[in-house]
Amino acid sequence: MKFNKRSNYALTLLAAATVFAFQNCSGVKFSTLAQRVTIPDSGNGGPNSNIGNGYGNGSGNPGTGNTGTNNGGSGNPGFNNTGANSNGNTNTTSITPPPSVPLSPAQLADLSILVLNPAYSGALNLSGNASIKAAGSVIVNSMSNSAAVLSGYALVQGSQVNVTGNIVTSGGASVSGPIATGVNPTLDPFANLAAPSSANLTSYSDGRISGDTTVTLQPGDYTSGISVSGNSTVTLSSGTYFIDNGISVSGGSTLVGKNVFLYIDSGSISFSGGSNVTLSPVSCGTTSTGITIFQSRTNAMPASLSGNANGTISGVLYFPDADVNLSGGAGVPQPFTLIANTLGLSGGSFIVGTALNCSAGTGK
Repeated sequence: MKFNKRSNYALTLLAAATVFAFQNCSGVKFSTLAQRVTIPDSGNGGPNSNIGNGYGNGSGNPGTGNTGTNNGGSGNPGFNNTGANSNGNTNTTSITPPPSVPLSPAQLADLSILVLNPAYSGALNLSGNASIKAAGSVIVNSMSNSAAVLSGYALVQGSQVNVTGNIVTSGGASVSGPIATGVNPTLDPFANLAAPSSANLTSYSDGRISGDTTVTLQPGDYTSGISVSGNSTVTLSSGTYFIDNGISVSGGSTLVGKNVFLYIDSGSISFSGGSNVTLSPVSCGTTSTGITIFQSRTNAMPASLSGNANGTISGVLYFPDADVNLSGGAGVPQPFTLIANTLGLSGGSFIVGTALNCSAGTGK
């Protein structure tokens, strides 16, 4: 099934499903900014098309733009921009995407998922029986003709599903809710939120807990990360946690934190192996603005939830430059907002959310 409402941009959505919704505080201001990005040519062949007027279809046929001069074998769907190679190599072309637009306060209140990457194929990718069941909107900024991909019996539903490119489903996959393709990308509502500093925090060199241990940790700068394993239980006292070298919870362990703000400066997040994670954010109006997890804008390490791990997480999960992946029956059934570079769900994994607790900062 292919959706194409308003533009020549193409996007493919494979089967998967997740649910999100948002509730907003007041006082949100935004400004627009068009950005220049490099778009990968994911096609493996075929004539290339000049982005000046449109996009090639990646199958050897000219797109709506001017037909390129380099011919090759059939290729996979993707951006086919004029370039030297059309025989399976990746080309890149610098283009100016459509201007990004801010969310209004009402739209922010309704936001569930925002996938920020402007160009990737499969920026949103669901397969198997994965599902997103959002009470709020699901937004994908990628202009790729396979930006969102749903396959198998995956499901995506939301109060509004907006994709800058197009949506393609296969198998029994489906998308439910008002659907708009070819829309302008959405500004990151937290783009101007300053990262916290560790300068005034107590430093802890060892946050590794294992062996059926019960521990309460205090806010601070965890220079070696936080690792919970072996059926251990860790409670995070309220406050800010500045974490280097990531955080992991595995082996049936439990991590609980109320009124916490976790800043992941380096390393990855991994919840796996039947672990249970319960987190809630610091109150609205503080420096964290309702964010529970904020991964550094310079940290592209992926975040993963796998192996029947479960999360009861509220607030905002903010991964502006990182990929978020759920697999193997992992699920997040509580209200939260997810903003990530890309998002993938597979197997029977699921996301269900209801409301954004606090207003975002000024977009840029």
